[in-house]
Amino acid sequence: MKTNLPSITLVNLSLIFIFAIARNKAAILNNLPQLVEFLLISVIFYALLYAVGWFLFFKQGRKNQITYSVSSGMNNIGLAVSLAALYLPAKVCVFLIVSEFAWVGILVPLKYWFRGKNN
Repeated sequence: MKTNLPSITLVNLSLIFIFAIARNKAAILNNLPQLVEFLLISVIFYALLYAVGWFLFFKQGRKNQITYSVSSGMNNIGLAVSLAALYLPAKVCVFLIVSEFAWVGILVPLKYWFRGKNN
């Protein structure tokens, strides 16, 4: 599991998102301008969650701050998309799909911010 878990997780999450996107293709294609709105909302909330995790434990060591920050911003988006695809309206599922892209995208500047804090 230590060696293969990231690969297994990647494959499973990819399948979940392929299924969710395929199932909600019409909702995605018919609401392209709203995807930008969903993306902006997601980026704002993820940035807020990462910041809360960082500043909530500002007296902890740097390694703990990074851990709290990343775990505050991460959630089980795969489970959320799966449940939304099965039980919730298409609009909710599309929001969660877009949120996945925001969650992954915000990790890049966060990585550079953590590196900058190290110097």
